[in-house]
Amino acid sequence: MNYIKKCRKKLKIRETVEDESIEVIKYMKTILRETDYLSMNPEEFAYSEEEERCAIRRYLETSNKLMLSARLDGQLVGMLTFDGGSRKRTMHTGVMGVSVSKTYWGKNIATSLLEYLFEWSKHNGVIKKINLSVREDNKRAIELYKRLGFEVEGKESMKQFTGGVYYDSVLMGRKI
Repeated sequence: MNYIKKCRKKLKIRETVEDESIEVIKYMKTILRETDYLSMNPEEFAYSEEEERCAIRRYLETSNKLMLSARLDGQLVGMLTFDGGSRKRTMHTGVMGVSVSKTYWGKNIATSLLEYLFEWSKHNGVIKKINLSVREDNKRAIELYKRLGFEVEGKESMKQFTGGVYYDSVLMGRKI
């Protein structure tokens, strides 16, 4: 976390709470404009404050789901979600997504969020495997995931259509 230490800022990661719903909505609208690596357009994110509160509540109330917020000096700069399977046969595994405000890319915030997820998963007692899907041209993310122990498990062709181009996704997983 050299950037954070250099700037004497302290990164705080914790579970997102319902009272943060307005801030989460603003964050999502911002990051969806900053990159096209994510799976939706800014216009497609249309949660109301109450819908976001309900979504956050579901994460808090479900044992194999997690929504994290990363803050520097109180500002929301990154988020991670993990959605475990909803059936008995799949509840031990799930899919994660992580995002960081573009200003803070390359500052180890995604790494810190993922490390929190790994620790949570170890102590959770349910989660045995974390999966993700990443656009094939997002090389920085793919390298980060590999460095943190994710392995390439496959490819999904034509997963995303952006700017007139179809992109494949790389499917990755990490056992806990």
